[in-house]
Amino acid sequence: MFSGKTSQSQGAITNICFSAFALINRQYKKQKARSFYKARAFSVLGLSFLLCHVFVGTAYGEQQYPSRLWKIEHPKQETRPSYLLGTMHLSDKDIVNLPPHIDSVVARTDSLAIEVKLDQKAQKSLAELSALRGNKTLSDLIGSDTFQRIVSLLQPRGMSPLGLQRLKPWAVALMLNYPPPSLDPVLDYSLQLRFKRNKKPIYQLETAEEQIQLFDSMSVENQVGFLMHSLVQQRHFDMYLLAMKRLYIEDDLDGLQALANSQMDEVEQPFLQDLFRRLIEERNIKMANRMGIHLQSGNSLIAVGALHLTGNKGLIQLLRYRGYNVTPVLPFTASSVQAQ
Repeated sequence: MFSGKTSQSQGAITNICFSAFALINRQYKKQKARSFYKARAFSVLGLSFLLCHVFVGTAYGEQQYPSRLWKIEHPKQETRPSYLLGTMHLSDKDIVNLPPHIDSVVARTDSLAIEVKLDQKAQKSLAELSALRGNKTLSDLIGSDTFQRIVSLLQPRGMSPLGLQRLKPWAVALMLNYPPPSLDPVLDYSLQLRFKRNKKPIYQLETAEEQIQLFDSMSVENQVGFLMHSLVQQRHFDMYLLAMKRLYIEDDLDGLQALANSQMDEVEQPFLQDLFRRLIEERNIKMANRMGIHLQSGNSLIAVGALHLTGNKGLIQLLRYRGYNVTPVLPFTASSVQAQ
């Protein structure tokens, strides 16, 4: 088990919003031979976050959040139920290949709403907003020694020093907070491709610009602080990723929430505390408002990062406050779901 404020805080930073990692994975495949554009292959966070090496085990009867899939119904609406799926923004097959009871629900839904649709417009916005303006370079902002350390970490992933020099500090920080780019789609983009193949409508709850602005609005000083914070975390990265996957696959959303709370409590920098609040709480309210139209249509699948579901200010509670019945879909209830 890792201890200390530095190691505990990475999980709360990583994977907070969706667009960038999957979006850039897609762009990385298309522009792999062009070094400047390969430098865009960073993650703008999704929101199943990287966690420290702590595992919280609870019995189903004690869990508030025992599933990554939730059924949404309103007693005053006659529309068919919709479903809320907590995702992890990784391309790992253990994540992308859904359990049968979840896959059967996904197959039966009529539409998909995800955080951000991955398309050329989103890629263009990301490329434009992540680039430094004027003659400033990344090494000008962080120093040549720190820049060379970043090159040593990211060049093996296909990132050229020239491309890295032109990126804003927040963009490089997010690259450090995610696994190397994969040629396989992350879960959210895999769902987008699946619904597209089946000619079912796909919607987004946010725009890429909205997500990117959360980071781009930070001062240069705070962007550099975010980058330095992320750089320190690298020695524990693999263990964080392993812990995150295990908790998610075991449907231990309570464990994820407990760890996230613990990690955020350890962060002392005010600008990072404010970033976490905006990344989670403010976006939850926005997404809850925007998913209303899809819930009214009925039989919609809403797929967002798993950490958006939990807590008093999470989507499950926000929907309950608005009169919806939100209940977990468990393997032993799958037959009743299929009958609807």
